Amino acid sequence: MATLLILNYYKVLSLSYIYDNLGGFLTSAIIFSNLSVLLIHYWAVLTKNAERMTGNFIYDLFMGAYLNPRFGIVDIKMVAEVRVSWLLL
Repeated sequence: MATLLILNYYKVLSLSYIYDNLGGFLTSAIIFSNLSVLLIHYWAVLTKNAERMTGNFIYDLFMGAYLNPRFGIVDIKMVAEVRVSWLLL
């Protein structure tokens, strides 16, 4: 929110533009986060890093199969279990 206010103050991005296109932004965020979750889940299964697998695909997908997925030094656990787009909603 602070970043949006700063961008609005310096006339880089107006708040009315974000308000007018909020549905598209949220839809894109949901699609991106769900695709990234599927990618992380299948990567864990293919590389044998999957933990706590119950055999129920939906449960395993939502609970996360990869305990500490990392992209370099960045821990992407938040993306793997708690969809950022759902938090925005």
